[in-house]
Amino acid sequence: GITRKELADRLGLAKTTIDSWSDSARMSKTAQTTLELMLENHNLSKVILNFQEAFNSLNSCNLNTTINNASNEHEKLVERIKYILNEFKLNAITGSKHMQEDSFEKLDKVLNLKAYPDFNFLNKFASTFKICDNWLLNGESSAFDVPFIKSNHMSQFINEAKDFSQIYIICCEESYNNKLKSEYTKILVMNKEKQFDFYQTNFCIGNGFEMRCAVMEQNDICDLYEFYQVFKYNISLLEFREQDYFKLVSKDYYAKNILNRGKISYMLMDLLNLDTKNEGKYGEFFKEDIGYIQSIMKQREQRKEEREKYSKMNLE
Repeated sequence: GITRKELADRLGLAKTTIDSWSDSARMSKTAQTTLELMLENHNLSKVILNFQEAFNSLNSCNLNTTINNASNEHEKLVERIKYILNEFKLNAITGSKHMQEDSFEKLDKVLNLKAYPDFNFLNKFASTFKICDNWLLNGESSAFDVPFIKSNHMSQFINEAKDFSQIYIICCEESYNNKLKSEYTKILVMNKEKQFDFYQTNFCIGNGFEMRCAVMEQNDICDLYEFYQVFKYNISLLEFREQDYFKLVSKDYYAKNILNRGKISYMLMDLLNLDTKNEGKYGEFFKEDIGYIQSIMKQREQRKEEREKYSKMNLE
């Protein structure tokens, strides 16, 4: 919606330069990227403006007056805000301080349905507590479903995991204590901003899994073993009762609260250290899994030696 002259003024260029871009061959990669970013920024600004107009249209003329007939959506939004504060064990005062607000007046009014939260407030709230925007605005997805792990393969993940503050390998207690559950063992990490995310691969460890022909699952367990050897001094091995396990993987709850209730998993500790002295405590899967790890590790070592031998022959 602007002229070439106006575009030139915004970019600090001569209009003749803009005119020359009619021939795409004369446009530099930098210029193309700049225009794409301007369009993206314009579209985002329109989205933000729409949000602001929507919230403003709902606002009372006098924000100091209690909204007696608060809409159902408004009440649900405030309930989600209260839910997050409760997860972090905060109130209006401590929550405002956490958000670096000048006072607790704004948050207090929001919580008491005396003011509608505007878009800037909601954006700041989501950013402060590292929660999902869609969940906060409309209840979709899960509160703490904010993925940040980029790796798709274990070799990539080992490099990425070097930057994480803490690593957890978690399992469900009922999956190995002869109750025939088949809940996966998972890797959970915490980054430097105290966000939590799960690595995409699930590991079949427990009485409920049959893996005699499942080569992929067996290799995954061997990957977990190698991962543990690299980061064992920064890994907590934890097991949870079924209820807490499902709460943790749901991403509906702040992970730190649940992790505090976890117990050391001696089963995972024995398994990942290939220690068989207590194998009778866990079930048949335990001995089989150690066998898979030892067999696959031997194959990987042989392949590594063959590659090194081949490379040496080529050099000679």
